[in-house]
Amino acid sequence: MSSVGIVHCSMACAAYKASCACEIGWFYFKDHCYFRDQTSLNWASAKLVCEQQSSYLAEVDSLEENNWITENMTPFYCLTDWMDCVVWLGGSDILTEGSFVWSTNNSSLTFTHWGPYDPNAYTADDDCVALMYPGGQWADFGCFMERHFVCEKA
Repeated sequence: MSSVGIVHCSMACAAYKASCACEIGWFYFKDHCYFRDQTSLNWASAKLVCEQQSSYLAEVDSLEENNWITENMTPFYCLTDWMDCVVWLGGSDILTEGSFVWSTNNSSLTFTHWGPYDPNAYTADDDCVALMYPGGQWADFGCFMERHFVCEKA
């Protein structure tokens, strides 16, 4: 990373879990930086926006990471509309129905946090993974739906 727009870690920064070593507006967790976009886009457009920022739609690989994203990337935004509490993650089964993979390298999801009735393919277009607040459970939503999203970079 270049030093332009970077907040470097200090004792105070680390103590308050601020954006250590991440660009301004991004948040640090376990050697990764995360950003929750304020716009609502369909899954493919959200993926592209993340890629344009040298990142990718968040790929959650542990309950700890899932809980951190749920607690830090969603609750401040869903005060008026429950759909603002739903954010795109980087998983989908677009290539093969029922086989969810991460968009960066088509690797299988080794961790999941599906809701009790998900994935359900309620419609033929329910191919993209979204995280819902509160609870942080995942659902498969229609990829064409416009939702907020979380980008991640190492």
